[in-house]
Amino acid sequence: MNVSPPYRRARVRRRHPLVSFAVLFAMLGTMVLSAALGVRPTRVDAQDSMLSTATIAPESSLLYAALTLDTEADQFTRAQDLLDRAGLTPILDMAFEEANSEAETSSDELLAPFLGGEVAFVVTDLAISNTLMGTSSATGSDADEVADDEASPVAEDEDQVAGFALVVRASDPDAAHAQAQTLLQENADEDGTSVEETEYEGVTIEAAPDEDSPSDGTAIARIGDFTVISSTAADIEPFIDVDAGTTAPLADVEAFGAVQSDLNDEFLLFAYIDGPTIGEAIESDPDGEAFSSLAGQDLAAFDAHTGLVVWADDPGFRLDSISLPIEGAAELPTGGNFDPTYDERVPDDTLLFVDGQELGASGTLDVIALLIAQSVNGEEAGTGPDDGTTPEEYAEEQFAQAEEELGFNLQTDFVDLFTGEFALALTVPDIATLMSGDSLFAIFLSGISDPETMRDSLTALTGFITDSVGETTTVETRDQDGSEVTVISDASSGVPLEIEFGVIDEEFLLGLGESIATVLEGPATSLADDPQYQDTMALLPEEHSSVTYLNLAELIALTQTLASFAGESDDTATIADASPACDEYDSQEEAQAAYDDDPSLFDLDQDFDGEACEDAFGGAEASPEAEAEAFQDLDLSAIQALGMVSFTRDDDVRGTSLIITIAE
Repeated sequence: MNVSPPYRRARVRRRHPLVSFAVLFAMLGTMVLSAALGVRPTRVDAQDSMLSTATIAPESSLLYAALTLDTEADQFTRAQDLLDRAGLTPILDMAFEEANSEAETSSDELLAPFLGGEVAFVVTDLAISNTLMGTSSATGSDADEVADDEASPVAEDEDQVAGFALVVRASDPDAAHAQAQTLLQENADEDGTSVEETEYEGVTIEAAPDEDSPSDGTAIARIGDFTVISSTAADIEPFIDVDAGTTAPLADVEAFGAVQSDLNDEFLLFAYIDGPTIGEAIESDPDGEAFSSLAGQDLAAFDAHTGLVVWADDPGFRLDSISLPIEGAAELPTGGNFDPTYDERVPDDTLLFVDGQELGASGTLDVIALLIAQSVNGEEAGTGPDDGTTPEEYAEEQFAQAEEELGFNLQTDFVDLFTGEFALALTVPDIATLMSGDSLFAIFLSGISDPETMRDSLTALTGFITDSVGETTTVETRDQDGSEVTVISDASSGVPLEIEFGVIDEEFLLGLGESIATVLEGPATSLADDPQYQDTMALLPEEHSSVTYLNLAELIALTQTLASFAGESDDTATIADASPACDEYDSQEEAQAAYDDDPSLFDLDQDFDGEACEDAFGGAEASPEAEAEAFQDLDLSAIQALGMVSFTRDDDVRGTSLIITIAE
């Protein structure tokens, strides 16, 4: 049972390691993306070896994420085609123009020397959690108090570390390192510090340290064809050790090679997570602020080596992951592969559909149940146990105390009863009546192991709600196929809202409005029969243990419509009433007649003034703001759907496969 409360994080302080490592990594990725769109720097030759940066990363690295920087590769050609088809090119162009508008040096000029090969973000120490939270981590004697040198990947010297580094292998290593030196000196000049040089194993490390917080400094080193960038010299030394042959490289780790060979061999991004090493580090460093809630608990989720790739395929963008469990790893309680059936019971215009099994055993609801129990008990949500009390003992105490008020145990009499298949579905059938309570279809349903106990729990819950609600809320019951369904009605927000829940046969159902009745009676056309859903699922592994489907075409249309509403309410915004839908008519008069006959054609009236397509046929001169292509005017209709499945193979290997489909 996973019952760790979500502990709050400390305030993050300002850092600037070379441009800020996370930002630099993102900028390089965006730079390559822009190159794929045609904003190309001078051509550079790619390296022959994929994941060459793994040959210098330490074997004990906790996380490794590599981005290929070959702007001429097939993956970027496909990515360019997909982005063009999706209609996203104007958004990216606009973002780059805005980013470069006030900069002395454009981002493409700034980052061009780093292109042509590969860049990797490598996490070597759990100290990264302290760095991100604004505290520093000491190594050496402080680290020895919580770990020995073999049990934890904490470095053993007196320096402080940030716990991560950026490794760049460009097509021109000299130019890349020279650019890194230039940026280092600029940072030092800006901060009023000087660049210092130290030697380690014959390698020169240049650093602009931060005296107040060493993990906020900047350090770089040229190691062969690689430029390594981090916050301190101590963060760079493990990479020098690999190059010197005193430490084995990540590329030689068997699990690293195994996950890489199990994934698509062409990609835009590759990442590897060493779960067992992370788990050991958490157990050996219980004082680590970011992971204190996990110390001493079952860390079964880390008992696997995980890899993932992001890649461009002809139908769309894909993200695949694979997890190789270590020997003796506990089987995660998510059930095996199965054939979903709930997609046959929800409407074909479902916006979001999530389907899986064994929800109660999965632990997904445990934290939510604990937060509810804490609220009932008057405890501050998210607080943890006192010293000497385990998280499991604390949760049992909270559930037992809440039972005195609720009349049932949230864990044993509710959460643990969810078994078999479950599903969550959400639909917005009619955008014109979005603010009507009846327009929303939302349902959660699941099999249950003990219907009678669940009915007793819901009866007690109904009584508790009845005693707790205000005058604007009513609680009633109705009959549904011989079973009692609780109906909670509230209109205090201005929108009539009805929530229903109950046990019917051996299923628990929770829904809005008439959603429960729709599921029980069966929709006129189900999601399982929807061509777009079928096409999306056909692109994913046939055998799977869970499904997630998001109708992106419908979501984008909804978002663009809401953006139009927001634009109308903003006095500074002017909306061009000239959507692509206007192109279907020969004149404004013809579009107006169509709109008058059918007001649900809201795309014809982007500024909601009752006049259709007024800027589409040479009407009133649009202002500069209207001439700028607004989000709601972009043609993103080619973006169709997001589909994702998880699966378990016969060899107990677990994986996920996700695709965002983009029409031709």
